[in-house]
Amino acid sequence: MDLTEFDTYAAKAREHLVGNEPKLAARQLRFAAQASGLDADDRRLTTVCALLVEIGEQMGLDELLEAASAASSREPQALYDLGYQLLEVGLPLIAVPLLRRLNADVPGEAAVVQELAAALEQANRNGEARDLLLANPALLEAFWPRYLLCFNAIAAGDVDTARAHSTALVPTELDHNSAAERITQMLNRAARAEGLCALDASDLRGWHYVINGGLLLHISPYGFNEGMQGRYAYTQDSPSAIRRELERLIALLDVLEWAPAAFLELPEQGSQAVARALGALTGTPVLPFAHGRCGLVVAYDLATLTPEVAEALAAATDARLFARAACWTDPPFRVPDIVGLLHQHLVGPWDASLRPGPDGKKMVEAPASDEPPDVWAERITAAVVEPEEEPEFDPIEPVLALGSRGLEPSDRWFDGPVRSSRFG
Repeated sequence: MDLTEFDTYAAKAREHLVGNEPKLAARQLRFAAQASGLDADDRRLTTVCALLVEIGEQMGLDELLEAASAASSREPQALYDLGYQLLEVGLPLIAVPLLRRLNADVPGEAAVVQELAAALEQANRNGEARDLLLANPALLEAFWPRYLLCFNAIAAGDVDTARAHSTALVPTELDHNSAAERITQMLNRAARAEGLCALDASDLRGWHYVINGGLLLHISPYGFNEGMQGRYAYTQDSPSAIRRELERLIALLDVLEWAPAAFLELPEQGSQAVARALGALTGTPVLPFAHGRCGLVVAYDLATLTPEVAEALAAATDARLFARAACWTDPPFRVPDIVGLLHQHLVGPWDASLRPGPDGKKMVEAPASDEPPDVWAERITAAVVEPEEEPEFDPIEPVLALGSRGLEPSDRWFDGPVRSSRFG
């Protein structure tokens, strides 16, 4: 890509700043920073720093503003500090070319390599992070660079490299323990999945199991080979689709030999509807969720829970969790043991939505439902599961077989090596 493209993106970023739209400016600046790189052009670096100063000012990010202002000096420490701040505010795609430039200026510097690897990881460029660390073997004597190598290798689908280096991943400080255990658990799950899963670039369920330790019930067939790889970008839910997942969940609970004393509903319409439908289908009591209460917690969409409910659920680490859905582009606060589907945007059956009008052709805006959860629970229970367009696409047998190997949700949610297109 050439200089003209950089200038085009930078100009768009300035236009958004004039319109007091710093988030849109940051989006354009991400494109600008990647368009030509910042390795050998001080003019481009100066432009990026100046725009970051304005973005920091408009968003009230004082530390970013200060770091960007100092980085225009091109001093190594100032560039490092700016790269660090860019990761802190969630802008790894700007940090990567900045830190690449710094790594070229001071090659092999441990802190720079580690920060660049962290930026590549945040940007989901795990293979590049792995290769960077492998190219700096002397740094791998320290715990955190070796951890980053093992994690990014797994996240890039390269279990063999992670396994080869994990034997030397020995905790020497207290804060190393959980990171080392995370790698051990991922590698153990990869071993358990072998023979059941392809663990290739399109095996969403297999890699979700390895990386996150939970089980994904449903793989979307829509756009599978056109960039989605089993995730949904946008989908409108229905009682029939929810019942489909509940039937799979019930079969899986039997395989797992989980017999919940109760299903625990969260104080939210969708979660209550799904929990009560599940209770009706199994004859199991449904009780309100409370910390310490025994049972399987049932959530509808983890992305729609209030902060208070999410915080309470995150603290209840001993409680098993089923979520009908989770948003993969906004990582959930907690990894569910079992999740129905992964989406970017989900419209619940009770949400406002576009639906066929009286003539069955023209779409009309339907308001959100004010009907109580029991009504929706009855609709889910009574729903007839519609046959899949491609019944051989996602049979239940692999779901049950993988579940039989045991579930152990990770302490954090990660995407893994299967990439899907993102929108918006």
